[in-house]
Amino acid sequence: MELARAPFPADGRVYYLPHHGVYKLDSTTTKLRVVFNASSKCPNGLSLNDTLLSGPKLQPDIVAVLLLFRAEPVAITADVKQMFRQIWINPEHRDYQRIVWRFSESDIQGVQKIAHSTLG
Repeated sequence: MELARAPFPADGRVYYLPHHGVYKLDSTTTKLRVVFNASSKCPNGLSLNDTLLSGPKLQPDIVAVLLLFRAEPVAITADVKQMFRQIWINPEHRDYQRIVWRFSESDIQGVQKIAHSTLG
């Protein structure tokens, strides 16, 4: 995250991303995770999800993948941990992922821009 210098950029294009914490006390790794709501509508009736370009489908057809698993006697899978946190957002677009955040109860509230992808 990076500190936003002004509440509104010069061109006026900004989106404050609603978020809240989800507690899972029995988790051994992450007791708290932050959930973002990019489908929350602004006063103009649009959400961040409404304005994002969805792009093409990148994953292969699930039937083809399952058939490939039957082709060989051994199959290997993997999962990239926290992959979306590794995708950095262009600095020009970070005003669309702003949040109001404070690091402790005594801090004054500050506006932060999220520098990595929150979607995924």
